[in-house]
Amino acid sequence: MVDSRIASRIRPIEDAFALLPRSGNVVVSMAAAEPGLFFENLHLFAENHSELRIHCSNPSRAYPCFATSGLNYNFHFNVMFLTSAIRNLQGHNLVHYVPQHLSRWSHNLTRRCEVD
Repeated sequence: MVDSRIASRIRPIEDAFALLPRSGNVVVSMAAAEPGLFFENLHLFAENHSELRIHCSNPSRAYPCFATSGLNYNFHFNVMFLTSAIRNLQGHNLVHYVPQHLSRWSHNLTRRCEVD
């Protein structure tokens, strides 16, 4: 059971997705943290986004946002590690992998683009 103080602050997932910019750069995870609910539901909000570039670490599975065809105009995913779960999706204009040393990942990211 969720504590009432916490439950009163829980918002619908639609509210969270409304905070995302229409386009731009968003970092959703670093290291081993994986936002499963985010990845599981992102494809449902695709029509609200155009050219949104999402930077994430190492997705453990091919969530619908990675595997649904036709989303390459809405989203682009830059992954830190190319896991076996999404290896076959890389290179098809949706999932992008650029090899780099882990200690330089955030530096390279902020040097290349502004993060929203």
